[in-house]
Amino acid sequence: RSDLDIIGINRLILKNAGFQIIVSEKKSSSGKINVKATAGVNLFAKAEGGISYEKESQNETEKKSLELELEDTNDVIKALKSVKFNKIILIEDFHYLKKQTQIDFASALKIYHENSAVMFIIVGVWLEENRLIGLNGDLAGRITSINSDLWSAEDLTRVIENGSRLLNIKFENNLIDKIIQQSFDNVFFVQELCYKICREFRIVKTVAIDAPSDKGLGSFEEGGYEYVEEIDFEDSRFLIKDNFNIETIIKEIIGQQSARYLSLFSQFINVIDEVDSKIFRWIFSAILDIDNSDLINGIPLRKLTECINAAYCIDQKINSGEIRKRLKQLTELQSDKLIKPNIVDFDEALLKLNIVDKNFIIWLDFQNKKNILDSI
Repeated sequence: RSDLDIIGINRLILKNAGFQIIVSEKKSSSGKINVKATAGVNLFAKAEGGISYEKESQNETEKKSLELELEDTNDVIKALKSVKFNKIILIEDFHYLKKQTQIDFASALKIYHENSAVMFIIVGVWLEENRLIGLNGDLAGRITSINSDLWSAEDLTRVIENGSRLLNIKFENNLIDKIIQQSFDNVFFVQELCYKICREFRIVKTVAIDAPSDKGLGSFEEGGYEYVEEIDFEDSRFLIKDNFNIETIIKEIIGQQSARYLSLFSQFINVIDEVDSKIFRWIFSAILDIDNSDLINGIPLRKLTECINAAYCIDQKINSGEIRKRLKQLTELQSDKLIKPNIVDFDEALLKLNIVDKNFIIWLDFQNKKNILDSI
């Protein structure tokens, strides 16, 4: 939820740690208490359930709530310690939170680190290195950042080979190279593309292969002989050759996101403020003008400003400060306009515009950019 503040986050932490907003609970004569509770591992993914328990004593008992201030991190820590809380807290979609909430929670993390053993895993979509440290410099040396988008060609090859072995199939080396080249180092796209290829070949489960016959074919349960032209008997796996049009499958995958990507252009350009609308139009026009290879590494603010001034502000140049002001609004505006997950993000530390959704770059590769430019 993007509207959560620090109080809302602390309330969710305590709720998922077992705390309830009740003054007391009284036992019945049978000694059994039935409590309606909310339980969940993920702070933002909860499930309703009933909890029932009983003790030997038939005496009336009372459970009192702790007096605390939800905005006070030390009070939250005190409450967690009182129940011997020892789990890891996972916060997903951190990038959707308001900027002030991110700053407040980054400050709270330092207190958690110093005054408790509570551990957090925070998941967010950004390419900026050490975003949390940027929000609170005191976190330096206290957190570890993991870039889950960093996949080398060797990593992606292993992903394909490991999955192939589970299905008892094998992709031809040329086909593996083509899949990785088309993916722009995006592991999700590699997996999706391999999945679609398997569907095209009617491979929906592990393939069973008999011993090679005189005809050189084994038995293929899904009946895909007309697709699989060759079997690699050295590994006893079906070999899928690079003899089909992979671009057709790629277009099918990225076509599912066309509405969201086109919305990125239309939503930002059709803002109420006329000046904002004009500058956003220049920013997204520059994205379309810039080569895809440059988009992969991100666009430095200086280069973006130069592109805009060269193409759209010949008579009256625009300064980088005006562009930077709009770039800082990108994450929040995408959330407000329901463009999820984020497609673009601005790295305020390195002053760079990043494409965080690599599928967007692949999508651009198959679009008529002139038509998009004309429409905006």
